[in-house]
Amino acid sequence: LKNGIEVAREFPVLLNYKSFEKTFFIDLFVDNGIVYEAKIAAAITGSHRAQTLNHLFLTDTQHGKLVNFRPVEVEHEFVSTKLDSESRKQLQISDKNWLNVNSESKRFKDLVTGLVLDWGAFLSLESYREAAIHFFGGAAEVCRDAELFYGGRIIGKQSLNYLTPETVFAFSAVGDGYASMRNQLQKMINLVPPKYMHWVNLHQQSLEFSALTRER
Repeated sequence: LKNGIEVAREFPVLLNYKSFEKTFFIDLFVDNGIVYEAKIAAAITGSHRAQTLNHLFLTDTQHGKLVNFRPVEVEHEFVSTKLDSESRKQLQISDKNWLNVNSESKRFKDLVTGLVLDWGAFLSLESYREAAIHFFGGAAEVCRDAELFYGGRIIGKQSLNYLTPETVFAFSAVGDGYASMRNQLQKMINLVPPKYMHWVNLHQQSLEFSALTRER
């Protein structure tokens, strides 16, 4: 408490869902309502703004400030949002391109739906992905390299997230680039041993589930 203002440094925020837990630390949390993020960088970047927004969503607050101490003249800018926890849970869910290819398919889809309905949209995409990895056995079980085959030859390796030996999953957060992302993922699944890819695209308040099948 300083001059009647409550200031918490390295303020911990716990994000959890059932047995999954992840803790974020906010540089300064003032009066339980304003997020401050301090940086030492060449310039404030989009990733810094995204991190600050993520912390606003985690604390269900609307106002934050980025401060960069590295330049000769200290940089600072406000980061704000009108979204609250309830509005972030108002989702449009589409599964018209989905296919339950095995017993883990439905479990995966139900898990991701539950995660997004519980946490809301707009959080860091990595948090949803990490939770999915946790519930399907952890990184050692899920995150593995697959060999890339082209013309009957091995041309490299690609890190994938496995649900089963034949099924992998991927997350993205694209809007206008949706078709391009779909093409990229289709090309990937055509080159690796797994036959199916479950793709989750979470863009703003749109949650779309798709299943891609190897074409070769």
